[in-house]
Amino acid sequence: MTTDRDRDYLRIVLPLDPLIDARRIVALRAAHLDEAGAAPSGEEVDLGTRRRELLTQLKRVRRDFWSAEEKQLAEKLSALDANDFLELVPEVVRLRQAAAIRGELDLLSDTRGQETPFLRLVRDLCVASPREAATLREAALAALSSVKSRDERRRRRDCRRITLRIVRELPRLFEFERAWFAAVVSHTGWRATCRRIVGRLPFSFLVALPFVWLPGIAGLQLPWGLR
Repeated sequence: MTTDRDRDYLRIVLPLDPLIDARRIVALRAAHLDEAGAAPSGEEVDLGTRRRELLTQLKRVRRDFWSAEEKQLAEKLSALDANDFLELVPEVVRLRQAAAIRGELDLLSDTRGQETPFLRLVRDLCVASPREAATLREAALAALSSVKSRDERRRRRDCRRITLRIVRELPRLFEFERAWFAAVVSHTGWRATCRRIVGRLPFSFLVALPFVWLPGIAGLQLPWGLR
């Protein structure tokens, strides 16, 4: 029976070219067979072991990313070797890019060094794996689109305030998540608020609105003879 893990494996492996990505295919097969309990070859065991070690290193770097000293973090990042595991290269590159802008996030904390929930979300997003980052982005935008309580409206204003500050003052951080920050601004602007208000109005009110609004407009005395 095909499992979700099998489907994930096939989704990654099938597009690969054996002439170009042979080592990557072997590494992925080794990891897949090892988890499934099969008996891989000696080379596959080596690659599978190294892949697991790299995943462990990535997990530790993410865990200590914001608390480690700059020199210590740089050493951990330089030790990450994903040359034989191309599917993990984007994760290593993203962490190294995040390290370059780590100081900019510290500038967003308040005078007491405290952080808002949105700022903590940005930190998590910067070091998340591609799959986790996609989930975080989607969940955050969904939450901004379904604001109801006073606390939720306050958090939405906080999201917009911090994002606009990032756009104006922290260009490297903005470029790191440009599309998502732009989406946050869009979801928290006045147009989005109007859409949410209209979306909550009863359908009967929306149907009757033109019959109330248009006659009122027709009766206005517009300047310069405009009617």
